[in-house]
Amino acid sequence: MSAFLIVAKEQTYSSPRQGMDDTIQQYNKISSLFIQDEMKTVIKDSIDETIGSQQFQHDKVEHWTNGVGESCIKRLAILNKPFKYVVTTVIMQKNGAGMLVATSGFWNKGTDGSNTIRWENKTMYVIVTIFGTLL
Repeated sequence: MSAFLIVAKEQTYSSPRQGMDDTIQQYNKISSLFIQDEMKTVIKDSIDETIGSQQFQHDKVEHWTNGVGESCIKRLAILNKPFKYVVTTVIMQKNGAGMLVATSGFWNKGTDGSNTIRWENKTMYVIVTIFGTLL
């Protein structure tokens, strides 16, 4: 009786398609994250575009509030991420009065999130919050 030992070397073949699939999966993972720095940039750019260096004027508050919110939504859409977004904007004249803003959410902490930015000049406060939940 004789015994034979056959050893086969395992070879891994990676097709260009497989590499592309891996890249797509990595992109999808990154694109499905709520990234705080992106939201901060969206908010600050929207405020700068809408309000800039203007001083508080009561008759412009509604226009500014809508403008900041709409600008944020447009900028978020350009990011092309698979999220539903909610944007809130509060504008308050600086007059010595206090203000408290609080938010809470029940969601997947791994993918969903929120970011609140307080912006101010000599005459007003602007508080913008973006909530994002993965689709």
